[in-house]
Amino acid sequence: ALRELGEHAAVGALELVKLLSDVNPFLRSSAADALGGLGEHAAVGIPDLMQLLVDEHSDARSSAARALRELGERAAVVVPELMRLLADEDSVVRSFAVDLLGGLGEHAAIGVPELVKLLADEDSDIRSFAAYALHELGDHAASAVPELVK
Repeated sequence: ALRELGEHAAVGALELVKLLSDVNPFLRSSAADALGGLGEHAAVGIPDLMQLLVDEHSDARSSAARALRELGERAAVVVPELMRLLADEDSVVRSFAVDLLGGLGEHAAIGVPELVKLLADEDSDIRSFAAYALHELGDHAASAVPELVK
């Protein structure tokens, strides 16, 4: 529904981006969710959504991840930052980074070696997410096949 706002969606996106840094974690989370519904207009919030991926509140982190996922390949500019987050000590942050990389297609092919390393992560969820992300990358992750069949 929000995508149908046309040119008004761009103005709404700018207002929502401001809320991503609000002191209220519920408001940050809600703003990220709303941005995710704005389609291409949400691209203006990509840097702020990336910051929210390391928010202290898990709801805000998961909302930011969903919004970035909704942007699909428009969010390809975040690949270098996602690569950095693959090494984060917080497994929730790592899982968001893995999931997002899986949805970025050819733009995330540079991350295949790191995703392969995560197949041996101590956290079983991370291992599972990494395997699924490699699956999502399809032919772009062909070099990972030997590790996936182990």
